[in-house]
Amino acid sequence: MKVSILIPVYGVERYIGFCCESLFRQTYEDIEYIFVNDCTPDYSIEVMQGTLDRFPNRRQQVRVVNNERNMGSGATRQRGIDEATGDYIMFVDSDDILEEKAVEVLLEAAMSTGVDIVSSAYYGLRKGDSEFTWDLLAPVLREHDERRSLIRKCLLHNIVKHQVWARIYRRAFIVESNIRFPQGIDNGEDYCFISRIFLHAKYATIDTPLYCYRIGSGGSYSTMSRKNVISTLRASAEVYRFYDANDKERKYYFALHVGLLDAIALAMRNGLSYDEAIKIMELDNTKRPAVVGLCHTLLRRCNAVATVYFLYCVIKHIYRTYWT
Repeated sequence: MKVSILIPVYGVERYIGFCCESLFRQTYEDIEYIFVNDCTPDYSIEVMQGTLDRFPNRRQQVRVVNNERNMGSGATRQRGIDEATGDYIMFVDSDDILEEKAVEVLLEAAMSTGVDIVSSAYYGLRKGDSEFTWDLLAPVLREHDERRSLIRKCLLHNIVKHQVWARIYRRAFIVESNIRFPQGIDNGEDYCFISRIFLHAKYATIDTPLYCYRIGSGGSYSTMSRKNVISTLRASAEVYRFYDANDKERKYYFALHVGLLDAIALAMRNGLSYDEAIKIMELDNTKRPAVVGLCHTLLRRCNAVATVYFLYCVIKHIYRTYWT
């Protein structure tokens, strides 16, 4: 079975060498590496090529795909999917690190269980006391929830981790499901993808930490600018429309609206008005649960962001404790 590892590249000259070394040292052999160059302004690609020179056995497995213009992380991830030819797909951010047996262990779990997605635990890497040191944090375990609970927690926001990395996906399932990273969504794209792809997926979780996520590396994709706030709103709206069309039994109706409320409050904390947020999402006439509707009224008429965020946290706590 061939595994395609998809790596978006933008502004990671300082870290991509460490990432590539971990990729090329994988114990599994049949790997296709697809580096999608999103018009990086530095020497990231050259650093990758220099690292590859030390692994000549991997050279024929590496492809560099160049975006004609800077397209952002969402469209760049989708470009990787479209270019992939493997039976399975993995996403790796170009400032992160894979454990040497990551591909082998995840693929074995996927093959033995027959599921569409396998998720693993992961480590965080946090900047240490000096510029050149990084501290390895305790492993973060993924949830073993059944589908309804997992999706509700994801839609509520800030409960389960919804990153696309530290997982392996059966490529045919992604293609057949027709779930893509939407153009123009570059912040919140992980949430937009994961919350939709899990609706019909067969999945499994393992507690072995196989991925190291670099926290606070200053990558250009991670800044909470006005552009990224707008992108987060659009991601939430995309998820809403997906569940509005596919959740016929309305299992996720309340959790979905609570998550939307959080996205609006986040936008308002970052300088947008309530009316701007609603206009961006194009969800003005959406019917809402009564308590969520009250929160919307407080935001619209009183700009009561702190109050609504407190109510959101209370609702989320009650809901995840008693109804997920």
